Amino acid sequence: MSLVLAGLLSGAFFWATDPKYGWVHLQSSSDNVVDAIREASVATYVGLAGSAFVLLLGLWLLTRRTA
Repeated sequence: MSLVLAGLLSGAFFWATDPKYGWVHLQSSSDNVVDAIREASVATYVGLAGSAFVLLLGLWLLTRRTA
């Protein structure tokens, strides 16, 4: 269950800190909004993919029988 919670929380973190879609904007090395989005997009996508993997792993482990 903790992996499911970790996947959900980390997904929410990466969504919230995304400069384009999120509502918490982090400081960027440039003042241009388009450059900030371009710089952060790869990290956001990798973070969301990792969060989805952890979430799916946690859900898969919940469906397994205990020995």
